[in-house]
Amino acid sequence: MFGSKKLKLDLTQEIQEIYLHSFLFKLAEGLVSIFIPFYILQSGFSILTVFMFFAIYYGMNIISPYPLGQLTSKIGYKHTSLLSSVFILSFYLSIRAAEAEPLLMFSAVLGGLGFNTYWAGMNPEFAKGSDEDKTEEESGIFFSMPSIASIFAPLLGGMLLLISSFNVLFLITAALMLFSFIPFVYTSESNKGMEADFENMISKDMIVDLLTYFFEGAHSVGERILWPIYLATIIGGSLNIGGAGSMIALGGAVMSIWVGKITEPENRAKILLTGAILSGITLILMSQVTTIWTALIVSALHGLTYKMVNLPIFSGAVRRAQQKDIIEYFIIRQMMFGIGKVTFIALTALIYTQSPENLFTYGFVMVAACITLTGYFGGKIEVK
Repeated sequence: MFGSKKLKLDLTQEIQEIYLHSFLFKLAEGLVSIFIPFYILQSGFSILTVFMFFAIYYGMNIISPYPLGQLTSKIGYKHTSLLSSVFILSFYLSIRAAEAEPLLMFSAVLGGLGFNTYWAGMNPEFAKGSDEDKTEEESGIFFSMPSIASIFAPLLGGMLLLISSFNVLFLITAALMLFSFIPFVYTSESNKGMEADFENMISKDMIVDLLTYFFEGAHSVGERILWPIYLATIIGGSLNIGGAGSMIALGGAVMSIWVGKITEPENRAKILLTGAILSGITLILMSQVTTIWTALIVSALHGLTYKMVNLPIFSGAVRRAQQKDIIEYFIIRQMMFGIGKVTFIALTALIYTQSPENLFTYGFVMVAACITLTGYFGGKIEVK
């Protein structure tokens, strides 16, 4: 059985290399990502400081993608992703020592730059390595592999926090993430892209793409910031926060491969809008949970429905990038993510300063509206 060609992992096949890397990378990131708002609050900073941290972190999505795209076209996809490890490791090492706001904000710059550098190489690498006839199915595996890692990672991170500290958690995350880049040494390099006229990329047929990624960026902040803050302030406990993160990942892993198999260009609009409406409902329910059990249930439902949105959009982005210019398309996508995220954070911070008691009610309603608009506009993107 173990000698079967069907079961053999061949790291010279680029798409398999990406699957293995994405599993290890997401396992590392999942250990700590949901706990960062909790860590900032536990360190004695305010909710406004959390918003400021992530505004800087995601602000790097706006200013860094274009120069990173230029770099990617010169040194190659995998070399760019490998370079990101320097910034990402520096981020985890600096944030663990951040006792004052200046160092905390500097770590946000490092983190934002690091992960943008990573995706500047990884997105084109997946688009190049993907079989055009199997884009949706391969996207399903690409999402399900890290989702499987993420099932265990947040709960494991919560257990590590329970028996040790954030310092230990950040160090383990940095070491595991460094290890995840090893599979990249087995395959060839590519730097195709930045060949189209950048101004021509912002054409009339790109309007729905821009709106889709703006709203996708805006709603993704809800899961990354608002939900962890809600759990930390209303329910509390690292195991509870980690368990909720694991349930989102469990729902996502269950849904990823199935959605990847059934999604076709002909039905993706219907799948997107259905998933967006259902996911919007789960987001509104998030603002009403008061016990850990209801939080776990709602998290699982959100994971199931959310993957009906972001997986077809990602596979569509891969197809669009293949049709246009691989690097430049993902530059535009990352920039719109950043604009959407920073806009949402600014609006949420404004709500908090004006009416803090309504932060979660209004905040989750905004996230629900944004994900619904993501599904609506995402279904209008023309993919072939």
